[in-house]
Order: sequence, then structure tokens, then C-alpha cells
Amino acid sequence: MTNNVVESRTQRMWLGEDGILYAIVIPGSETTGEDALEIIEIEKKLIQGKKRPVFVDNRGVKSITREGREHLSGEEYSKIALAVAALVESPVSKVIMNIYMSLNKPIFPTRVFTSQDEAIAWLQEFISPEKDQHTRGN
Repeated sequence: MTNNVVESRTQRMWLGEDGILYAIVIPGSETTGEDALEIIEIEKKLIQGKKRPVFVDNRGVKSITREGREHLSGEEYSKIALAVAALVESPVSKVIMNIYMSLNKPIFPTRVFTSQDEAIAWLQEFISPEKDQHTRGN
């Protein structure tokens, strides 16, 4: 992890040396539309104009409003995300997250995982060597 961690009311976020944008949901948080907009603004600053694969650890989430889901799966978030890997705790959580995705239909590749290693491996497929070299200087 880098030492450039930015925290919102509901997430801790940073750009990893591997070129992946990391977002860890603060346990027990309830994300509103306003929170989602704040997350988007923070992440835009972290990515410095280059779309990135995004790893979201959703294991701590209590809830997210419909407006929050719309912001984080829509056009504005597509300016940040090459792809999103969402980490959940259990197979049941995975089913719930897949239902959310079928309702909100993210406009970028999105997958749900119960294994962090598998999620990161999938996201690495979206990093080109050129992008990886650029991120090493950050």
C-alpha cells in the first residue's frame, strides 16, 4: 500500500504501485448518493487523469442507497474505472452483489469475488505494461 491514503466518510482509497485503485469500505458504513459523489471526486484526484482498474473491498458495507449505486455504476464512474472487482465475504453476499449488478448494469467490466487474490489477478489483466510503467513514478 502507498502512504497516499485518502479517507471519505465511507471508504479508504489509494492508488497502488501496481496501478490498481484500491477502495476499502469502512465497516458498518452506509453509502448515500452524496457519499458516492465524494468517492468519485477523491478517486478522480488519485488516478490523475488515467482510467484504472478498481478493487473495492465491500466486506464492511452496511448499505448503499439506490442513488449511491447509480453513481458508482454509471457514466461518471466509467471515467475512473477500466474495470471493477468487488470483494464480498460469502457466496450469499456474492449472489446479492450480482443481483445489484443486474439491476444497475455497470457500463464497465465488473465482477464479484470472494477471494482477494483472484480479484487482483483479474484486474491485472486490464493493466498494460505502458500504464504500469507510468504508475511506478507515482
